[in-house]
Amino acid sequence: MTDNEPTSPYSLKNMNDILDEIKEKGHLKGVLLAFKDGGLISEVGENGFDRSQFSAMCASVLESAEGIGQTIGEGKISKVITELEDQSILMVKCNKKTFLVLFFKNDSKVSYITKNMDGYIQRILTVLE
Repeated sequence: MTDNEPTSPYSLKNMNDILDEIKEKGHLKGVLLAFKDGGLISEVGENGFDRSQFSAMCASVLESAEGIGQTIGEGKISKVITELEDQSILMVKCNKKTFLVLFFKNDSKVSYITKNMDGYIQRILTVLE
């Protein structure tokens, strides 16, 4: 087992429940949880692409954003938003090792999720312990 693997045998089921709740309550297209090194932990939703490659790309984007922040004197980032033609992507750091990715459209309830993000992150981190 590596340092990046959850220790509880029920972690994946519990994690999927949390991610599914985020997806349903926010009317999101999908939710993905990954390690900062790009390793995929869990995901819910139908996105039709290579999720492992995507999580690695998001990890790279977050690392670049941290570098940009340090360059301008802001050492810590909280989220990165990417707006595409048909959807948007919100990447949120959970802790030093993990991050969430939310896929949403115009009719999604992103404000509900962002208002409750700290609680969701705490629940995710508890499952990963």
